[in-house]
Amino acid sequence: MNRRKLTKFEELVLNSPTCLLWPNCACRHNIEHSDEALDDKTRIFDMETLEYAADLLYFTMACVSEHCPDPEIKAYGARQFANLTRRRQRIAQEQLTASAN
Repeated sequence: MNRRKLTKFEELVLNSPTCLLWPNCACRHNIEHSDEALDDKTRIFDMETLEYAADLLYFTMACVSEHCPDPEIKAYGARQFANLTRRRQRIAQEQLTASAN
């Protein structure tokens, strides 16, 4: 499989300690979209959508907590990422315990 070389812009974006695309990045879009979706009290989600959203938010918060240039949003992302990480660890532990029984 041949891999193309990254452009200078791609190298700059990937190697930057902070997000150079903020506030026009996918992370901000994901945060806003999830907030809007959860604010809609009439909306019903199926399990597949919830599982996809949980994974998407996990990776979004990981990126935001590490790379966001906005200190408030970065702190929010760090808190949410920590909460989501603890939740994943708890679920994994419960699954291990259940499979051992």
